[in-house]
Amino acid sequence: MLSRMGLGLGGLTRGQGVGVRPIDLFVIVGQSNAEGRGDSALSPAAPNGRYISGSTITSPLADPVGGATTGSMWPAFSNEWLVQTGHLSAFVEQATGGTALVTSAVGSNWGANGSLRGTAVTAANSAIAAIEANPAYELGSVYFIWAQGEQDAVAIDGVTVTGALYEQALEDLAAYFKTQIPTMAEMLVVQTGRELAEAGADAANYAEIRAAQEAACTDSAVLRMVYRGAFSFAARSMMTDNLHYSQAGNNIAGKCAAREAAVGPSAALTAPTVLAGTPYEDSSYTATSGRAANHTTAAGTKALAVAVSYMRPQANNTFLISATFGGVAMTKVVEGVGANASPTARANAAIFYIDESIFGGSLDAVTASLSITSTLSGNVIDWYVLDLDAECVPGAAYTASITSTTGTVTSIDVTTNAPAVVVQIAAACSVSASVLTATVVGTSEAMDHGLGNGSQAGQTAVGYSTEAASILNETHSITWSASCVAVGHAVVAFRKKISGE
Repeated sequence: MLSRMGLGLGGLTRGQGVGVRPIDLFVIVGQSNAEGRGDSALSPAAPNGRYISGSTITSPLADPVGGATTGSMWPAFSNEWLVQTGHLSAFVEQATGGTALVTSAVGSNWGANGSLRGTAVTAANSAIAAIEANPAYELGSVYFIWAQGEQDAVAIDGVTVTGALYEQALEDLAAYFKTQIPTMAEMLVVQTGRELAEAGADAANYAEIRAAQEAACTDSAVLRMVYRGAFSFAARSMMTDNLHYSQAGNNIAGKCAAREAAVGPSAALTAPTVLAGTPYEDSSYTATSGRAANHTTAAGTKALAVAVSYMRPQANNTFLISATFGGVAMTKVVEGVGANASPTARANAAIFYIDESIFGGSLDAVTASLSITSTLSGNVIDWYVLDLDAECVPGAAYTASITSTTGTVTSIDVTTNAPAVVVQIAAACSVSASVLTATVVGTSEAMDHGLGNGSQAGQTAVGYSTEAASILNETHSITWSASCVAVGHAVVAFRKKISGE
C-alpha cells in the first residue's frame, strides 16, 4: 500500500524545503504490453509525470515512454496517481517485448538465469540516485510494475512451463527485486489479458497464467494485483492486433491500476447480481421477421443481457439478427449458428447486451420496447432478458453447433477470468411431430420452450448461473429429447466493470 511518508496531500514532509515535491518511482518490467503498443496521439498529456533514463530526468512524461510503440499505460497512470495521492510520479521503462519468465535459459528473459532482472535493478538504482541528487524532488515510494505473461502462456506444455512454475517464478522475481531494492514498497501486477482470436488450448493456457498471477499475489507480501480488466479488451474492441492493447485499453488499464495501487488492497472481484430474469416466449409458429415487447428493468439495473433464439425449420438461408432497447441498438456479443441443407433448417442463438454508456442514460427501473428483428422471417423467436446490477463487459464468449439429423447434444468448455454471470442459450430445429425438451448442464435452466407445425419444431433452451469465483474449463451443455436438424449454441460470461473503467 502507498507509503505517504507523513505527507498530508498537498503538504510537506518533515524537513522538506519549500518548492520540493514528493515523487514516487515506478519501474516498468515485463513484455510488450508493459512497454505499450498503443497510439501516442490518443495518450493523455501527463504534466506531473517524469521519465528517467540513467541519471537524466525528463519532464513532462510523454508517450512514447521508453520502448513504447507508440502509446503506453503510463501517462494515464501518472495522471490518476496525482489525483489519488497528490504526488508526482517518475517512470523507468525496462520492459522487453517477447520475453518470458519461466525459463532456465541464459539471455533476455526474466528468469533467475536471465539478464533482464539485473538490468532493471541497475536502472532503478540509477533513477533513485537521480531523484535524490535533484533538489527539486524528494523520493517517496518505489514500486515495480509487472505486465507480462503472453510469452509463457503460448509456451505452456505441462512440464517445463506450467501455471505452478509461473506462480513460483513470479514470487521469486518479486523477492529478488525487494532484496536488491529494499526501499521497494510493492511489485504491482497488471494481469495478462487474452488474445484477440483466442480459442482452444490458447484460451486455457492464458487462463492458467492469469490464475498463477492471482495466486502469486495472494501468497506474496510484496506482490499485489492492481488491474484485472485486460481480459475484456478483446471483446470491447480494445486491441491493435492479436496480442496488444489499443491506446483506449492502455488508458483504462493505467488509470485503474493507479487507482487500485493508491488506495491499497481491495476485496476480490465479485460477480454481478441477477436482479431479474424474464422470458419472452413466442406464441405462434407463424413466420415473421421480428417481435417486440415492452420490458421494465428492475431497480438498480445497470445492464441488460438478452439471449435470443431465432429458428427457421423450413429454410437454411443466411440471415442477421439485431436487437434494440428503447430504439438504441444493442451490442451482439456472440452468435452460434446451426444450418442444414437437407432437410432444410437453420437455428441462430445470439446474446446481446446494453449498458448505461451505450443506452445514453439510466437503466434503473426503465420501461422501453425491446425489439428483435431479422433480415429474414423466422418461425420461432424467443428471448430471455437478464437485468444485472453493474455495467458489464463480456468476459468470455463461446459457440457450438449441430448440423445433423442425429445430433442431440452440444457442449462448450467455458473459461472466465473472474466471478461472473454465465449465460447460455441454444436454438434447435427438429424433424419431429412434437416439440423438443432440453436438459441444461452447467447453468440453471431458465427457459425451455418450443413450437411446432406437426412435422417440424423449433426449441429454445436458456440457462444462467452466478459464478462466485474464476472458472477454468467448466462444461456447459444442452441435451435435446430428440435428434436435431440444426442447433446453434452460445455461451457468454459477464462481469462487473472495475472502478475507473
